Order: sequence, then structure tokens, then C-alpha cells
Amino acid sequence: MEKEEFITKIINSVDGIVKATPKDIIFEKIEQRILDSEISKGKFWLIAASIVLIISLNILFLTEKIDSNDSNLASFEFSIHKDNQLYKLP
Repeated sequence: MEKEEFITKIINSVDGIVKATPKDIIFEKIEQRILDSEISKGKFWLIAASIVLIISLNILFLTEKIDSNDSNLASFEFSIHKDNQLYKLP
């Protein structure tokens, strides 16, 4: 019974809370700052081109890294298949 009363008390604790509203002058200042901080089209396209360039370079380097790992793995496989020994005997 105590648990139910506690839950009810917690749920009812938010009754009567009023949503905060800013004064009109402050709200207008905030809106004006948002409008003033817009990014120009030139900056937008520069940022977009930079992102595309970074992604392209990452893909290029990753594919190059994968190709080099494949060649290392192939040479290792060739050395194993040549004498069928995984470990070299002394």
C-alpha cells in the first residue's frame, strides 16, 4: 500500500506546473540571432565539398589497405603450401 501511495504522490507532484514562456523581447532577440547566424550558400557548398573529399580519401585509403593485406596473406599462403608446414622445423 505504501508503494502505491508513493507512486501516486510522485505522479501528482507535477500537477499545477505551468510551462515557462519567455518575454516577447527576449524571444525576438533569440529569433534574430538564429536568423543572423545562417550559413551562406558559398560556405555551405565549401563544407559539403570538404566532406565529400574526406569521405573519398578515406575510401581510397581503406581499399588500398585491404589490397595490401590481401597480397601479404597470399604470400603467406604460398609459403605454407610450398612445403605444407605451418611451423618451420629447426
